[in-house]
Amino acid sequence: MLLVSDASTLLIVDLQEKLTPVLHDSNSVVHGAKVLAQAALLLDIPIVVSEQYPKGLGPTVPTLAALGSKLAIFEKSSFSCLSEGGILAKLNSLRDEGRNTLIICGCEAHVCVLQTAIEAVDHGFKVGVVWNATGSRFPGDKVLAGERLRAAQVSRVSIEMVIFEWLRGADHPSFKTLSTLIK
Repeated sequence: MLLVSDASTLLIVDLQEKLTPVLHDSNSVVHGAKVLAQAALLLDIPIVVSEQYPKGLGPTVPTLAALGSKLAIFEKSSFSCLSEGGILAKLNSLRDEGRNTLIICGCEAHVCVLQTAIEAVDHGFKVGVVWNATGSRFPGDKVLAGERLRAAQVSRVSIEMVIFEWLRGADHPSFKTLSTLIK
């Protein structure tokens, strides 16, 4: 599955103020999600953000929330984003516009990201989980999530893979700008 910008939606799962500090390698996960969001904004790719029980886990981290009103933020209580009516309706409306590929990052890899990715495949989406922008509290849980995703035929991709596939070539007008984000 080649990732095409016009067919993609970025889904950032539960990167929240009280949850991200306990993630293994949390700074890299948040930074990676920010880079992906900046690239998506530059390429007019919609961004959907979930917040798991924000009353207890806080809002989306300020680094991402600062990206503004172009983020469609949804509260949820289910672990899978697709089990929530508002998020599923938004993703389905974007799919009606030709955006049938979900690029997913966030936390935790073995719970909300895993369940969202598998359910998205069940709903007919193509799915790529950005592995270096996805985290869990314990590295072993992330390893097990990777095995489950592979068995469910979900692609694990990197930040650079996503961005360069979205760009398609160095002649893209946003190439220089985006290549500086990943250096």
